[in-house]
This record gives sequence, structure tokens and C-alpha cells, in this order.
Amino acid sequence: RLARAVRDSGYAGITVDFESVPDAEYARVADFLDDLRAALGSGPLLTQAIQDYLPPKWVSTYADKCDKLILMVYDEHYQKDDPGPVAGRDWFTEVTARLLAAIPSGKAMMGLAAYGYEWRDAGNATVIEHVTAGDVWSRSRANHVLPFFDTDVSNPWLAWTGADSIDHFIWYMDATTAADEMRIARG
Repeated sequence: RLARAVRDSGYAGITVDFESVPDAEYARVADFLDDLRAALGSGPLLTQAIQDYLPPKWVSTYADKCDKLILMVYDEHYQKDDPGPVAGRDWFTEVTARLLAAIPSGKAMMGLAAYGYEWRDAGNATVIEHVTAGDVWSRSRANHVLPFFDTDVSNPWLAWTGADSIDHFIWYMDATTAADEMRIARG
């Protein structure tokens, strides 16, 4: 049905974006890609978004089955971690190099993050919320704080303590970070 929808609608192709796939299911994803490629034929593009932790064997396997892989190299710190960069420069560089080493030249595309996370530390409980760029700027204005830019990790952040004594930390991605990541990915 997916292939028919692509053809009937005149789409250029389809992107597969399965996330948090259990290790035991990687082979089934490969089989699905084979089936989808066969159903699509040679015209439409078949692309797949891959997460930063995918083992090199499966990166190569998926690259062989797809026209392009979209590298999702972000969420270094996310909804299970302490506050920190969404994709610090050293982490981004290491993960990107590892993924690119398993992908034939010309088959990789970089996904760019345009969001962040806010950590609120209220005693024994930490609340973590996904935030958009608009949320970041609204909270910056509402709390009279300016963003900082951590040059070691090339990610911006905000921090303040609310009137309720709750500490707030926001790490997010911006245009400067995206430009830095594109420079790194190009080598």
C-alpha cells in the first residue's frame, strides 16, 4: 500500500523512520526495506533515517538497500539524562565519523535538529520537556535570561531559577550549531 500511495500521489519517494528498534529486529527492518524497494521499483527514492547508536553492520546493510540514509546525530542528552547538549561537537564528530565510515560515498544525508530539552529540577523529581525554538525564545523573554553559547560543545543553553525555586536548564540547537555540524559532516 505504501508503494501504491507513492506512485498514485506522484511522490518522489518514501522515508522509513523506525526508532528505538530492538536489536533483535534489525534483520526484519532489512527485510522490510527489501520488500518496499521491490514494491516501489527503481523510480522512487527509498531513504531511511537512522539513529546514532545503530551498529555499523546494520548501517552498511541499510545503505545497500536504500538510495540515501538520513543520519539522526542528535539526542546526546535527552529525556533520560542530566542536562547537557543536544549534540555536543566532539560527540557529533565521533558519531558522524563512525556512521559515515559504514556508508558509501554520496549516500548520506544529515538530519538537523531544530529543538531542545528543558530540565526542571524540583527537589527529588526532574521533569524533562521537549521544546521548540519558539519555546526557547519565549521562556528566555519571560524569565529575563539571555542564552549562553558553550564553545566547548558548540551548543547554546539557558538557565534560571524560577520564583518557585525550581531550577530550569534548556539546551537546544540553533543555526550556529547547524552550520558547525554541516562543516564537520563535510569533513
